[in-house]
Amino acid sequence: MRPDPDLTELGRHLGYEFRDPGLLRRALAHRSWCAEVGGPPSNERLEFLGDAVLGWVVADLAYRVHGDLAEGKLTDLRKSVVNESALAEVALEIRLGDCILLGKGEDAAGGRSKPSMLSDAFEAVLGGVYLDGGPPAAFGLVERLFTDRMATAALRLDRLDFKTVLQELTARLHDTAPVYVLSDSGPDHDKRFFATVIVAGQSVGYGEGRSKKTAEQAAAEQAWVSLSDAATRRSDSTTGPEPMPEVETVRRGLQAQVVGRRITRVEVGRERTVRRTSRQAVIDGLTGATIVCVNRRGKYLLCPLDTGEELMMHLRMSGRLLVAAAGTPRPAHTHVVMHLAGEPAQELWFVDPRTFGEVVVFDPVNVAVELPELAKMGVDPIADGLSRAQFAGLLRSRSRQIKALLLDQHVIAGIGNIYCDESLHLAGVRWDRPSDAVTPREITRLHAAIMSVLGEAIEAGGSTLADTQYVGLDGEAGWFQLHHRVYDRAGQRCLTCGKADIVKVAVAGRGTHFCPRCQK
Repeated sequence: MRPDPDLTELGRHLGYEFRDPGLLRRALAHRSWCAEVGGPPSNERLEFLGDAVLGWVVADLAYRVHGDLAEGKLTDLRKSVVNESALAEVALEIRLGDCILLGKGEDAAGGRSKPSMLSDAFEAVLGGVYLDGGPPAAFGLVERLFTDRMATAALRLDRLDFKTVLQELTARLHDTAPVYVLSDSGPDHDKRFFATVIVAGQSVGYGEGRSKKTAEQAAAEQAWVSLSDAATRRSDSTTGPEPMPEVETVRRGLQAQVVGRRITRVEVGRERTVRRTSRQAVIDGLTGATIVCVNRRGKYLLCPLDTGEELMMHLRMSGRLLVAAAGTPRPAHTHVVMHLAGEPAQELWFVDPRTFGEVVVFDPVNVAVELPELAKMGVDPIADGLSRAQFAGLLRSRSRQIKALLLDQHVIAGIGNIYCDESLHLAGVRWDRPSDAVTPREITRLHAAIMSVLGEAIEAGGSTLADTQYVGLDGEAGWFQLHHRVYDRAGQRCLTCGKADIVKVAVAGRGTHFCPRCQK
């Protein structure tokens, strides 16, 4: 028998201490546990009460806080947070799953992580808070846990019906309608539905839920995010976002600040930074040239010049590119300085303490000879586009550990260690699975996870870790590290399942972070 849960710890997560601990215990008592031990009532009546209390408080908050919304939008806002998926997320955050009293069979079947079980238990606990502390206590609990969620949902109200907006998007992009392929599993009393969205012959979204409608909406949301991001990338005036978010952040900064500017003078310090050619070759190749645009391949920044040549910069482990006013004191390890014409007078610095980075001026016609690694680089998920079918082909045509394959620049360019770990976790796939043994459903999830993680990290400006080696062109840190679910969180509780601790193992000299419970 599982030991009794720590209700004191749960109280801290709730921000509420029950005057009647027996009431909290009853709120956690699932009918399977009650049937085994015999006698005590289950939490079903409290669940009924909590459901009504939750609807009341959320409606009150929606009306008072979001006074600019019409009645229909208020209803949509309430539905966006009062649903099984949203309540399960809240339950995981407060570690409610650890405390539910379950029968042995239900516990062994993974009941503590089932969304239906978690959402029901949360409503029962809320019903208990209402009885124990009255309306003010219940209102305060919901306000603490849901206000931020409601604010986020309010910003997305126009997209809450994702089936409708996906249909509009696919009609505009592909002149076709999405097709939903449904399947289900489980007994009639606990059935789950799975939906895949097909657009123009390609799988673009996956979702699951306790009803067909919920599964289709989840799949449509994933598809909408994927397709709308792709449409944005195609309409970008340059080559589109770089899959390594840190490099893309720098590229965007360069695109905004140095394109169209002539390089009037070049200083080169350590020759190791220009080792591919020579100090003089870089000075001669850049002096007097104007930067036409800023592109990238994988983690390489590529700047075509009006001379017909091209500037390549690779930051590698510790490199930084910074733009500063002319005459500003330069940081240590500034190895290349490009003086830029125009007002204000500025300099572009290549700073690299460990000197692994490179600056090269080359003839793009001879790229296979001068930069052979560029010619051999694999598909870039964002710049080139990577369909689900292409991704499946890359995995199935090789038999390697999935993480090693994803990091192989000759196969897929630019994902990087951080985002590989985060993508595998989001998809629920272990790092050491053979690539040709991943199931079709897992391929769909992993493909969507990679595109989602990269897109979100780009918008966040990348990840700046404790060593602060990476900053943007303006010296500002990225903030996607605040959203890491596994990377750099070894020994901490998993944010997804709330039960296991994140594990870190060394693989080929690199740290690999994963949840042993979530990733199979």
